[in-house]
Amino acid sequence: MTARRFWPEAGRHGALILLLGFLLLPVWVMLKTSFTPYDRLYVWPPEFLPTSLDLGNYARALFGQYRVVEALGNSLVIAGCCAVISTSFGFLGAYGLARFRFTGRTALLFLVLATQMLSPVVIVIPLYEAMIAAGLLDTYLSVILCDTALARALLARTG
Repeated sequence: MTARRFWPEAGRHGALILLLGFLLLPVWVMLKTSFTPYDRLYVWPPEFLPTSLDLGNYARALFGQYRVVEALGNSLVIAGCCAVISTSFGFLGAYGLARFRFTGRTALLFLVLATQMLSPVVIVIPLYEAMIAAGLLDTYLSVILCDTALARALLARTG
């Protein structure tokens, strides 16, 4: 490599390394803070390298007062059920719309598309009232049904 090409390449690589360091600095601060004991978080001047590694923050977050593991389990159950129900009904609806020609097919496809033009916030109050009437308030089933109702039209349209 000639000197003519070396210095521009070195400058470009140096600039990219500086940019990478700048972009990764928040990640470093986040990781360092997560391993720092709570009583050492607000010391001045701040420490760039941790003096000790403490996993107590992770234990508190996962199993202590924040119960992240329980929330993750709830999310997995709700998302899994919603995915199975939405995919099942979306597959059947999309197959029928794609395979069969019938009167009103275009109007039905337009209606499915039109439901996507409305904000999901529009159906929040009717869904809430329906959950109260059915006695499903504060249950897994109510969240699964609401998520499924919001995902249904999207699956029928894309199939």
